[in-house]
Amino acid sequence: MAETMRTPGARISPSALGAPRAPGAWARYATMVAGGWLFISTFFFERGLAAQTNGWFAGSAIVITALAALTVDGARFVNTALSVWLFLSAVWVFRLPEVPRFNDVIVAIIVFTLSWVPIAARGDRAK
Repeated sequence: MAETMRTPGARISPSALGAPRAPGAWARYATMVAGGWLFISTFFFERGLAAQTNGWFAGSAIVITALAALTVDGARFVNTALSVWLFLSAVWVFRLPEVPRFNDVIVAIIVFTLSWVPIAARGDRAK
């Protein structure tokens, strides 16, 4: 019983809460930042309504998928597909001005690259 009691104000380690600390989790968090930036950047750069909606959707989907990929490693490949779509839509589908196109292409490359970083299971970590 004494083992489960905590002193008030004591810090709880992330591993005690079940937070993923496996190698490769950093890539999921970085992907969430990139997806969040994509979502927010649609308000900063002038683009058509369809391209803006695409940015909102892709950014939201990237964040949600990266969150899911923290527990289901295979979910990261959904972000691979989303990054390919983002790249193709920025370059060929929508007539974007230079700055939003450059922004979307850079985010697509970052997400694509990070989606290939696997998360090792907790038992697979080096001791």
